[in-house]
Amino acid sequence: MAAGLATNLGNYEEAPKPQGSTAVRFPDDRRPNDVPSPADVRAREMRDFAVAARDELARFVSSVPAREAKEFPGLGTFGREVSGLKVAAAEVRRLSGNVRLAIVAVNNRRDRELRLAQSQPDLKIDIVDERGRVVSQQPVKAVYFETSSVGGAVPAKGTVLYAIVYEMPGATGSQQVLRAVVSEERSVDRLASAAVARR
Repeated sequence: MAAGLATNLGNYEEAPKPQGSTAVRFPDDRRPNDVPSPADVRAREMRDFAVAARDELARFVSSVPAREAKEFPGLGTFGREVSGLKVAAAEVRRLSGNVRLAIVAVNNRRDRELRLAQSQPDLKIDIVDERGRVVSQQPVKAVYFETSSVGGAVPAKGTVLYAIVYEMPGATGSQQVLRAVVSEERSVDRLASAAVARR
């Protein structure tokens, strides 16, 4: 055997091959810092809601009917007058999933301005029995609103509009009626309402 020569020439181990890069790759070369946070997503949603509400409010403000009108174009018939207030309402746009946009018109039949109770109009789902009687109510969550009201008042013999973005809790069946509800701040137990017409 020659000195200095390696033995076991027929048995050897290959050097490990270089492995591919383990860096995390994002679609379109996005990096972790580019991924929007839940807060960013929510802020973008609210901006979209605001744009939609303002657009629809402007569209209906130009259609406010005469003082004695029995219905509001595009919203339907005003409900029964209660404490000087009458209501008409309709769903006008589906924004995403279960998020909808409704326009609510509140008409004041009195010769003086009226103010609605705090946080109104409200949206509620009436659960009715086979005779049409309301057996329970379910509140509907409003997530954004705009109004044509100045200072929160409904002027004498006038009509104000509310654009309300809301979340429907589920499908509205034949035994459920979505309603817009208001009351004058000095008689909160006397409610004026109207069914929200569905698209």
